[in-house]
Amino acid sequence: MPNRLELTKNVLFFKCNSPNTDQEIDKILELATENKESNKNFVIDQFREKNRTHRGVDYTVSIKVFPTVRPVYFLDDDTFEDRIYAYILVIEINDYLVILSKSCSTFLAYVKEKFKLIDVAELSKLVGDNAEFQKIALRNMTVSEKAVRNRSYEGNDIRSSFSSHSAGRSIPSHLKIKEKGQIKSISSTGRIVESAPRQSIEEITDWAYSQIQLINTSKENNFLKNFAKKVSLGEVLSKCKPSALLIDVSAIEDKIEDGAIVLKYELFKKEKINGKVKKTKKYIKPSIRIYKKLFDQLGEIYELDQNLRVVNFESTSYVNKNKRVILPKNN
Repeated sequence: MPNRLELTKNVLFFKCNSPNTDQEIDKILELATENKESNKNFVIDQFREKNRTHRGVDYTVSIKVFPTVRPVYFLDDDTFEDRIYAYILVIEINDYLVILSKSCSTFLAYVKEKFKLIDVAELSKLVGDNAEFQKIALRNMTVSEKAVRNRSYEGNDIRSSFSSHSAGRSIPSHLKIKEKGQIKSISSTGRIVESAPRQSIEEITDWAYSQIQLINTSKENNFLKNFAKKVSLGEVLSKCKPSALLIDVSAIEDKIEDGAIVLKYELFKKEKINGKVKKTKKYIKPSIRIYKKLFDQLGEIYELDQNLRVVNFESTSYVNKNKRVILPKNN
């Protein structure tokens, strides 16, 4: 059955800090399949099987293909559901983790905690100096409420017309490149998408291995050297202490407007149905006023005291800090 899989080159790359364990891979699969339809079996269920491609690439693969259901958002009736099939594919190649997924539950938070995300600076090694940059999205390094936070440029090849002024204060978040007739997209989430016909697991593995070799051996693209680089949170926290908390809500707002994030209330009430009292659940979409109030509060700057508690909210709100994460908390 796994040989029947035909997949697109839409892949996440992570670097493994230590040899992978059964528990780590199993946890990824467990989180990704939390939305599996109850009382249904996996269509494909394969765990850490070792293989070798015809080109001699050794890899370990784990696969889950399963049915899942999701609400029909355009009908105000909870009895209707969309039934689809989802999958997650985890390929282990040397000290890299390659993940392909579709319609799974959220698992990336765990993966980012356990493995190192390959950032744009590293992924830019996949781009040759003769590549045509058709689109680039930039994130400006500013906390000013009046400054432009995100910019996007698009053209046949923007290198010739792009001004490098202030490029050192911008970090690329998305790239679209044309090289040797192939269109490739690279994002700051560690995702690479390459336009190509659907391929088998073995073909995807060979392609992923070639990308890993480029990451390990190639130099950074000269054009992308003009831009700022991300600094890990661990490096910042080793030298600085947070004094304020600022949440950039622009990305959240965009996803809500695009429908990628759906906000809703869950209301529970007891109803008598066929002589029996049952608890029913109803979803209610928030009003525009609620959205505005939410964004206004999230968009404020919250000062922190020496104990990392939010000023004026010391008894209820504070920030947890460890080596890799700053996490807002509320009692």
